[in-house]
Amino acid sequence: QAMYARELADLPSQDVEARAIAHSNRALCFLKIEHFSDALQDARVATELRPSWGRAWARFGAAAGHVSGASSEQTREAWFRAVTHDPNEAHMEGLFEAHRSGSGSSSPDRAHERKEKGNEATRAQEWSAAVAHYTVALAMVPPPPSDPRKKDDSALLRSILHGNRCSALSRVKAWGLAE
Repeated sequence: QAMYARELADLPSQDVEARAIAHSNRALCFLKIEHFSDALQDARVATELRPSWGRAWARFGAAAGHVSGASSEQTREAWFRAVTHDPNEAHMEGLFEAHRSGSGSSSPDRAHERKEKGNEATRAQEWSAAVAHYTVALAMVPPPPSDPRKKDDSALLRSILHGNRCSALSRVKAWGLAE
């Protein structure tokens, strides 16, 4: 962290991108040593400097998850923004987990609502937002029953959501994730 503090002191205030990178990297260092409040503070600055940078939002989400809880609105919003700006596997997993954790998170009705938001984003050709909405919807679908002999009432919805998300991922050329 000391290296990043020196770097930030030496960087001109108008070099917004370099300052955002330094704050984001220092946030990662703080996350690694479990100084979560410091990580959250640096990640917040990084997102303010570069609001469309997915990595900064992911670090904000990771830090917020430790400070205010994995399912807090702040955590969920940060991971959602991470996916909308950079729909990669780690960001989608963070968003999924932020919505999967917490009580009452499984709800087919809420999953359908999120699916519709994903469909709206698809119609508007906002592919990354569609990926984010479908990911949230997938987190809200009840998990399959552990006993394979029991009927999975959400299998069709889960399949549709995976298909829709794969389609949106292919539009952002995330071929490896669109499987």
